[in-house]
Amino acid sequence: MNKFNYNTETERLIIRPYNKDDYSNWLIQFINRMPSQHKYDEGKVDMSICTEEWFGELVDRHQQMASDDKVYVFGVFRKEDNVHIGCNRLLYNYEG
Repeated sequence: MNKFNYNTETERLIIRPYNKDDYSNWLIQFINRMPSQHKYDEGKVDMSICTEEWFGELVDRHQQMASDDKVYVFGVFRKEDNVHIGCNRLLYNYEG
């Protein structure tokens, strides 16, 4: 499997695939989520299954899906302090 490693930066953000070292940063942001603010916002979610091992397997699945040219998952991080602030998924949906 070729490792997918596309990074881009803006003035304020770093957008890149997750890596296993992102676990603590990623988890803290989910644990600190506010209650739902609108109908499309999940709000707080149960994170009890989200162990470091689980996250590592998730990162491996993301890498495999990118290698298969199916789905690309990017973490969004604030550049000034590297805090995880969100994610973006790009799905390849080609029907030939």
